[in-house]
Amino acid sequence: NVKDVVIFQTHPDGYEFFNKYHVIKERDLYKTYSKYESQIHHFTSLKLAMAWCIFKNQNRYDRFRQLERLNQLLIGYDSSIDIHKHLIRKTKNLENKLVYVAKLIDTKSKKSRTMKELQTCLDESDRLQTKKFASK
Repeated sequence: NVKDVVIFQTHPDGYEFFNKYHVIKERDLYKTYSKYESQIHHFTSLKLAMAWCIFKNQNRYDRFRQLERLNQLLIGYDSSIDIHKHLIRKTKNLENKLVYVAKLIDTKSKKSRTMKELQTCLDESDRLQTKKFASK
Protein backbone atom coordinates (compact mmCIF):
# COMPACT_ATOMS: atom_id res chain seq x y z
CA ASN A 1 0.00 0.00 0.00
CA VAL A 2 1.45 3.36 -1.05
CA LYS A 3 0.13 5.01 2.15
CA ASP A 4 2.82 3.09 4.06
CA VAL A 5 5.63 4.98 2.33
CA VAL A 6 4.26 8.41 1.38
CA ILE A 7 5.70 11.56 2.97
CA PHE A 8 4.43 15.08 2.20
CA GLN A 9 5.72 18.48 3.16
CA THR A 10 2.42 20.20 3.96
CA HIS A 11 3.96 23.65 4.50
CA PRO A 12 7.46 25.07 5.15
CA ASP A 13 7.57 23.76 8.74
CA GLY A 14 5.11 20.87 8.49
CA TYR A 15 5.11 17.29 7.27
CA GLU A 16 2.68 14.41 6.97
CA PHE A 17 3.95 10.83 7.17
CA PHE A 18 2.08 7.75 5.96
CA ASN A 19 -1.23 9.63 5.81
CA LYS A 20 -1.42 9.32 9.64
CA TYR A 21 1.20 11.40 11.42
CA HIS A 22 1.89 15.12 11.47
CA VAL A 23 5.13 16.86 12.39
CA ILE A 24 5.20 20.61 12.82
CA LYS A 25 8.21 22.69 13.82
CA GLU A 26 7.43 24.95 16.78
CA ARG A 27 10.30 27.04 18.07
CA ASP A 28 13.21 24.59 18.55
CA LEU A 29 11.09 21.43 18.78
CA TYR A 30 9.09 19.24 16.42
CA LYS A 31 5.52 18.65 17.59
CA THR A 32 4.51 15.15 16.50
CA TYR A 33 1.10 13.53 16.68
CA SER A 34 -1.17 10.98 15.06
CA LYS A 35 -4.47 11.85 13.36
CA TYR A 36 -6.08 9.13 15.45
CA GLU A 37 -4.71 9.94 18.92
CA SER A 38 -4.79 13.01 21.12
CA GLN A 39 -1.30 12.66 22.60
CA ILE A 40 1.39 15.06 21.34
CA HIS A 41 5.13 14.39 21.49
CA HIS A 42 7.95 16.89 21.11
CA PHE A 43 11.28 15.95 19.56
CA THR A 44 14.55 17.84 19.30
CA SER A 45 15.02 17.10 15.60
CA LEU A 46 13.05 16.26 12.50
CA LYS A 47 15.02 12.99 12.21
CA LEU A 48 13.82 11.86 15.64
CA ALA A 49 10.24 12.85 14.85
CA MET A 50 10.41 10.92 11.57
CA ALA A 51 11.89 7.86 13.30
CA TRP A 52 9.03 7.98 15.84
CA CYS A 53 6.51 8.01 12.96
CA ILE A 54 8.25 5.05 11.29
CA PHE A 55 8.29 2.99 14.50
CA LYS A 56 4.71 3.93 15.30
CA ASN A 57 3.53 3.13 11.77
CA GLN A 58 5.17 -0.30 11.94
CA ASN A 59 3.81 -1.02 15.43
CA ARG A 60 7.27 -1.15 16.99
CA TYR A 61 5.98 -0.10 20.42
CA ASP A 62 9.20 -0.88 22.25
CA ARG A 63 11.24 1.28 19.88
CA PHE A 64 8.99 4.35 19.68
CA ARG A 65 8.66 4.38 23.47
CA GLN A 66 12.44 4.09 23.79
CA LEU A 67 12.82 6.98 21.35
CA GLU A 68 10.39 9.11 23.41
CA ARG A 69 12.33 8.31 26.62
CA LEU A 70 15.76 9.03 25.11
CA ASN A 71 14.52 12.27 23.57
CA GLN A 72 13.22 13.44 26.97
CA LEU A 73 16.57 12.56 28.55
CA LEU A 74 18.33 14.59 25.87
CA ILE A 75 16.14 17.63 26.55
CA GLY A 76 16.88 17.30 30.28
CA TYR A 77 20.63 16.98 29.71
CA ASP A 78 20.68 20.05 27.47
CA SER A 79 18.89 22.02 30.17
CA SER A 80 21.28 20.78 32.88
CA ILE A 81 24.31 21.63 30.75
CA ASP A 82 23.05 25.19 30.30
CA ILE A 83 22.50 25.52 34.07
CA HIS A 84 25.95 24.13 34.94
CA LYS A 85 27.64 26.46 32.45
CA HIS A 86 25.78 29.42 33.93
CA LEU A 87 26.75 28.44 37.48
CA ILE A 88 30.40 27.98 36.48
CA ARG A 89 30.47 31.49 35.00
CA LYS A 90 28.70 33.11 37.95
CA THR A 91 30.26 31.43 40.98
CA LYS A 92 33.26 33.00 42.68
CA ASN A 93 33.99 30.13 45.08
CA LEU A 94 36.63 27.81 43.54
CA GLU A 95 35.35 24.72 45.39
CA ASN A 96 31.80 25.27 44.12
CA LYS A 97 33.12 25.94 40.62
CA LEU A 98 34.93 22.57 40.65
CA VAL A 99 31.72 20.83 41.73
CA TYR A 100 29.82 22.45 38.85
CA VAL A 101 32.59 21.50 36.40
CA ALA A 102 32.40 17.87 37.58
CA LYS A 103 28.61 17.90 37.19
CA LEU A 104 28.95 19.42 33.71
CA ILE A 105 31.41 16.70 32.65
CA ASP A 106 29.12 13.98 34.03
CA THR A 107 26.06 15.40 32.27
CA LYS A 108 27.94 15.73 28.97
CA SER A 109 29.01 12.10 29.30
CA LYS A 110 25.39 11.01 29.89
CA LYS A 111 24.29 13.10 26.91
CA SER A 112 26.91 11.45 24.71
CA ARG A 113 25.71 7.96 25.68
CA THR A 114 22.11 9.00 25.01
CA MET A 115 23.08 10.39 21.60
CA LYS A 116 24.68 7.04 20.71
CA GLU A 117 21.50 5.20 21.71
CA LEU A 118 19.43 7.65 19.67
CA GLN A 119 21.67 7.07 16.66
CA THR A 120 21.05 3.33 17.00
CA CYS A 121 17.30 4.04 16.92
CA LEU A 122 17.70 6.29 13.87
CA ASP A 123 19.72 3.64 12.05
CA GLU A 124 17.07 1.02 12.79
CA SER A 125 14.22 3.26 11.61
CA ASP A 126 16.15 3.95 8.41
CA ARG A 127 16.60 0.20 7.80
CA LEU A 128 12.90 -0.47 8.46
CA GLN A 129 11.73 2.26 6.12
CA THR A 130 14.23 1.34 3.40
CA LYS A 131 12.95 -2.23 3.58
CA LYS A 132 9.35 -0.94 3.36
CA PHE A 133 10.21 1.24 0.32
CA ALA A 134 11.92 -1.70 -1.39
CA SER A 135 8.84 -3.88 -0.96
CA LYS A 136 6.54 -1.34 -2.70
